[in-house]
Amino acid sequence: METPVVKGCCLGFCTLPDIGQEVISSTTFSSSSELEEQLKTTTENIATLKRDKAVKDKSIKYLEELARKVVDKCQEFHSPPDEDETQE
Repeated sequence: METPVVKGCCLGFCTLPDIGQEVISSTTFSSSSELEEQLKTTTENIATLKRDKAVKDKSIKYLEELARKVVDKCQEFHSPPDEDETQE
């Protein structure tokens, strides 16, 4: 099987630049002020997430305690009477 030769193209998984051709990177460079703004925003987002986690953890702890109290009260109402109480 022959592969057709196309001028300016190389056969393979990617395209290689011709000798002497300028290579332009796909990486874009941001200015220092843009990077500083991104860092500031990221830091603020992290702080917000940490505060939200603390509030969530506190709420979960409160709800677990409340559920435990409800279960304890239900067990008091639904537990069989003591033998002493039935003999009276």
